[in-house]
Amino acid sequence: MGDVSSVRPATAAISPSLIRGVYTSCMQTSMRVSADTRDALARIAADDLGGVSLDEALRVVLFEHRTAAALARLAADPEQAEEYRAEANEIAESDVAVQD
Repeated sequence: MGDVSSVRPATAAISPSLIRGVYTSCMQTSMRVSADTRDALARIAADDLGGVSLDEALRVVLFEHRTAAALARLAADPEQAEEYRAEANEIAESDVAVQD
């Protein structure tokens, strides 16, 4: 059998941060929140989001927060806001044929 001392294991090509990201993305964790906060999130999940899980409700709340922060940054820069509006209008006005 030949010399295998220079052969790298297949996992050596995978970034450790990628492994951590994949591994931790499917893990569950817990966090301490007050009962009032938990109940408020549960009401949002039930009343506003059609009964989704608390995990999904929290994802929505975080997305909405990031969206609001991005819009606030955009509003603070009138030139960038105008560029955004112009691009959005251009996309909205594009005529794309829809095929069945």
